[in-house]
Amino acid sequence: MEVRNLKWIHSIVFLLLIFPIVLRQKKAPGKVESNIQRKLEYSSYITVKFKNDVLYDCGFNCFDSEYRKEISYIIYENKSYTQEEYLKINAGKSIDIHFSYPIKSLENFFNAYDFVDIFGYEIISIDFSHFYSSNLVNASYMFYGCMSLESIDITNFITTNIKNMSFMFNQCINLKSLNVSSFNTSLVEDMQYMFGYCESLESIDLSNFDTSSVTYMYDMFCECKNLLSLNLSNFDTSSVKIMNNMFNGCNKLISLDLSNFDTSSVIDMSNMFYYCNSLTSLNISNFDTSSVIDMSNMFYYYNSLTSLNISNFDTSSVIDMSNMFYHCDALTSIDVSNFDTSLVISMKNMFSY
Repeated sequence: MEVRNLKWIHSIVFLLLIFPIVLRQKKAPGKVESNIQRKLEYSSYITVKFKNDVLYDCGFNCFDSEYRKEISYIIYENKSYTQEEYLKINAGKSIDIHFSYPIKSLENFFNAYDFVDIFGYEIISIDFSHFYSSNLVNASYMFYGCMSLESIDITNFITTNIKNMSFMFNQCINLKSLNVSSFNTSLVEDMQYMFGYCESLESIDLSNFDTSSVTYMYDMFCECKNLLSLNLSNFDTSSVKIMNNMFNGCNKLISLDLSNFDTSSVIDMSNMFYYCNSLTSLNISNFDTSSVIDMSNMFYYYNSLTSLNISNFDTSSVIDMSNMFYHCDALTSIDVSNFDTSLVISMKNMFSY
């Protein structure tokens, strides 16, 4: 009797274990998801809009080869396209670029100079609101040369682990506004050319930037020709070594207060304020220049500034002062009595007009 009961118990346990598996394997009629629906549910994607008609090799010829394995498919007009297909995208239309898994780098991703022919130049807007970005460590050259780009939605862009932002928005010449207020830049080491040649930008909010780890800031705002104001009062520059060309060509800036800058580690300040010819106020009174080797062209063509306080400059390490105050037409006097020029090799055109 006990053996018979034991067999019944085993049978019931077996049924309880196997029944849920069978149920999971059965699909209810009418509930089968399409391939696209399933992909959309689980995929991370970027939405890209184009200015003109584009013949598109599903992006896989246009993107750097390192991304081909990471891009899973393209959605256009509610249809999925794979790597083997060609696609004509009409002007003003968008595509969704889907990724098969979270990626660590978007280096060169929208780099117009790496794209096939016209593709990179035709992008007018990019939306990252559905993109999983928390794994990213590299964003260098990400939008480099996207000259038609007018808007980027990166409000939900997670930058916590990114270490390289060099050339990130370089040559986005039609970008008039850029919201990077949510950026966490605490690990970023390289910001060279980050906003270089963003010629249409009039202002940019960097009040949330943590620059304590940054080593390179050269050409960071180079040729930002329409930048009217720039507040860098929160910048920690204690780790920065290179600042040459940092504000080169910012010829609409009227005032610039860098009194908070710690420049004790900087070795290159050449061309730093080159052609900032609208500046009437520049505060660099706390600059520590004891490590600086190159000051050539530092204040080149500075023809609106009437006074400049550099009495605190330690020039004991400087070897090049050529063109340092070249064409500073409005300067009526300048005190360089404290300059140590014992190591200077070149003073060519230092005060030339």
